[in-house]
Amino acid sequence: MRLRKPRWFLVHRDVTFARQLLKPYMFKRDGNRTSFKLKKNPVMDDLRVIDLYHDAIQNDVPAADRRGHWAQEFYRLPEALCYVDSQFKDAKRIRRIWEEMRVP
Repeated sequence: MRLRKPRWFLVHRDVTFARQLLKPYMFKRDGNRTSFKLKKNPVMDDLRVIDLYHDAIQNDVPAADRRGHWAQEFYRLPEALCYVDSQFKDAKRIRRIWEEMRVP
């Protein structure tokens, strides 16, 4: 983010669901992380995937200031492929986004 480069993320629906479920335990009202730990289990053994998603959506940045970072939820592979195709088929669009983000 410091380098002001655009980033696109594909996020499985289970990650977004887990974040919503665990959000009251993982994050304080101000958005800061708590010391909540998850006991090892067969569903999710590492909360860092939720932390990565939290960072990807720029949760700590006011909505009006979020620029150039997208996190698209998907459930099945065809949804993910559709997103990738629609986002990256136009190289000129990607170049324009990148150039716009470089301007301070």
